[in-house]
Amino acid sequence: MYHFCFQASIVGFKIGNVLHIGVRNRYCSICASCQNAKQTPPSHMCFLDWKKSATSIEADTIAGNYLALNTTNLSARYFLFVKWFTTPVHRKLLETMPYGLNLMVEKVECKNHVLRNYCHKLTDLTKNTKFPVTSRNLLKQQIPRFRTTVDKAI
Repeated sequence: MYHFCFQASIVGFKIGNVLHIGVRNRYCSICASCQNAKQTPPSHMCFLDWKKSATSIEADTIAGNYLALNTTNLSARYFLFVKWFTTPVHRKLLETMPYGLNLMVEKVECKNHVLRNYCHKLTDLTKNTKFPVTSRNLLKQQIPRFRTTVDKAI
């Protein structure tokens, strides 16, 4: 097992203060050393609190942050993630509905992510052999121009 810890913070948009920090750990040094020595771990404050997959740790941590903030009667519309959340995280937030049906958490894409994803999709098209080589080469040459156009539109 490898060392893995995930931290997610929610920061107030207007005031800039940290409103909540969530941490999930997939490792405890005491448990790991006892497991290697084939011993039972002594009674200790264990930090191992995540035994599911590493890919689900981010989604659960952020959803947990929203649920924890819900108990303080703060509204999600005043929150800003330090890190823009991914599609699996957004899906998890829609599943948990921390604020009920009246206030759904919206995913906001930043300009850099939109442009990066757009260019990746175009580059993937240039590698798709279903299309003629001349069309793929023409597209490959035009990607920077398309990116600039989309950048200006945003």
